[in-house]
Amino acid sequence: MAVPKLRYLSDVIYFQWLQACEAKDVPPSNLKVIFRSHVRYKPSFDIVQKALQDLGREIPEWHNRVTLSTDTPQGLAILGTSHGSSTALLLIQPKAKLGLKGISHVTVWGHRENTAKGHDVRT
Repeated sequence: MAVPKLRYLSDVIYFQWLQACEAKDVPPSNLKVIFRSHVRYKPSFDIVQKALQDLGREIPEWHNRVTLSTDTPQGLAILGTSHGSSTALLLIQPKAKLGLKGISHVTVWGHRENTAKGHDVRT
């Protein structure tokens, strides 16, 4: 597979996805879930924390994870972070291979020992 010039992290992720699909003989359009782990970038973390605070919540552990619709101000705020927007870019750029995709929800959780320090969340 020829790899064009890479400009964004989403380009790298896209080609990793294509490679995994080839290895498993799965169509690339079968993409259903994108998992972002260990979000430590403070501006993104602060937005996630504020979105949950607006709802009277703290960053929960996995068993109490919070799922927000991207139709809500809080869900849109999380989608607008560097982590959320790069995920959206991953879906927007290669429509020919992935098909028309959207992000309807974001789910947030963290690890108690890390969220107390204010620097680790999953989305």
